[in-house]
Amino acid sequence: MKRYILLLLSLFILSCEMPTEEKGSVFLISCSLDYENTTVSSLECTNEDQMAVIEQFSFLSSLQDKAFFSYSLTQDGNNIYERTMTNPIFGDSVDRKVYFDLSNFKNRLKKIFDKVSLISNPEDLIIFYYAGHGVNGYSSNDMDIRYLNGSLVMGNIEFPDIGDWKKLDSNMKYLYPLDELRIDISSIPGKTLIILDSCYSGEIIKDELEEGDIQTLLKRLAKPSRVYFDGIWELSGSRYDEESFEELFDDDVYHGRFTSALLTELGYQYGDTWEGPGEPRKGKITVYSLYEGVTQRINDRDQHPDTSLSFIDLVIFNHQGIYRT
Repeated sequence: MKRYILLLLSLFILSCEMPTEEKGSVFLISCSLDYENTTVSSLECTNEDQMAVIEQFSFLSSLQDKAFFSYSLTQDGNNIYERTMTNPIFGDSVDRKVYFDLSNFKNRLKKIFDKVSLISNPEDLIIFYYAGHGVNGYSSNDMDIRYLNGSLVMGNIEFPDIGDWKKLDSNMKYLYPLDELRIDISSIPGKTLIILDSCYSGEIIKDELEEGDIQTLLKRLAKPSRVYFDGIWELSGSRYDEESFEELFDDDVYHGRFTSALLTELGYQYGDTWEGPGEPRKGKITVYSLYEGVTQRINDRDQHPDTSLSFIDLVIFNHQGIYRT
């Protein structure tokens, strides 16, 4: 049902796209963890997916002559590092790597948010990408148990027994609640897109409508000021109650199901002997067109990408003249 609501919504938002200013820069902040040597199950392809996302958005930025800045945090077994890569239009590229302890993962990310908030402008595009584990939300009448509206897993957590989060104090330094993430990233000037490839990542979605709630949608469209909108758009790999999956491709090569669909829709090329950034099929890509394309590519009953219902669409990429049939 939600897909049909989005189709209805798309008719309205054709005249409500928020353009990406040509003078704006692109800031990509990304996190990936493979969970080797941690208390949680390891993942195969998160770090490769992260690098492919960096390469593709860097390439798309270059097609528009936009300055591109990448800030990445990566846990690759015992190697945990922060990497800063810049590819400005004017000036030399910079690539720096700093190593740190896994217990500082979340704090390092918060410091990156603070850093970018000091140098970005309202016309810039801010993209946050995460590849890793996620936990679903749990609330309790016990005031000693803190409420979690879903969290990103950034290290050695102990999964509790059936919603018992009494060990939360020891877990909190490795958990990043999605509500907290949203508040932190909202302080960054610019148009912001959050992309999450993790289980239960649909918890990040705001303005959730119940199935068949078309009357509410029409009321909100008639009175746009009542639509929840904080200047943030989201794309999640799965709904709030679903898991996200990795898939085996050729010769033991894994990719995240959502990230591979996302990258392919953006123009990334997956070949038998080579893969790398490429031109997208369409010259203009918006949040809703990307959501629709990724959903069609996945088309799986166990995993459904999600996005919020807003009367404003965001142009992520706009390079007229590129069209490949």
